[in-house]
Amino acid sequence: MNKFIEIFTWNSNFDTGIPEIDIQHQELVKLLNRLANHLAYHADTPSFDKVFAELANYALLHFSTEETIWQQYFTDDEWNRNHGIAHALFIEEVHKIKSQQTADNSEEVMESIVLFLTNWLAVHIIESDRAMASVVSGLQRGMSLTGAKRQVNKELDAANKALIRSILDMCQNLSSKTISLIKEINHQCSHIFAYPGTNRAMSACIRSNKDIPVIIAF
Repeated sequence: MNKFIEIFTWNSNFDTGIPEIDIQHQELVKLLNRLANHLAYHADTPSFDKVFAELANYALLHFSTEETIWQQYFTDDEWNRNHGIAHALFIEEVHKIKSQQTADNSEEVMESIVLFLTNWLAVHIIESDRAMASVVSGLQRGMSLTGAKRQVNKELDAANKALIRSILDMCQNLSSKTISLIKEINHQCSHIFAYPGTNRAMSACIRSNKDIPVIIAF
């Protein structure tokens, strides 16, 4: 049996403090990891497309939930408008990438989708959702919207934002290498199975390699 990999591992650094949003984020991460496994283990296109559709539909549900929550606190504030635009651009970009899929480039497009989703979700949660959730926390403590936003911006100064971006960029690079590594391991295994008399226990050991790295966890 193939070892299930996680190119995005959830931890408390991604918590917003708003339970409904955090639960949905975790479900999106689970679906993303399932999608990555379909790619890494060379699942057929229909299987990949089924998980992709499930993730895309759940993303729409999640965006609706988020926007309803933010509207309660931000109303017509610029942060709220920009957040909604980010959601719309995400859906547009994902479908744009998917529309480029043909029989000849199917695997390349699948990989582009997985890497785009991994990077976008991590950046969006860290840089946008958590910031907005912190403002909500300030409002609930009696701060004004302007004061709460000013406080959050002070906490997320330019230096911290640059550090976060650097870490996320490194994680994206590692995600790509992890998928390539697993695909190569399985490619080698397929050749081992092709030879009569090969020690299948050895190839099973390779297939369940426990040294495959876990990505996007900090």
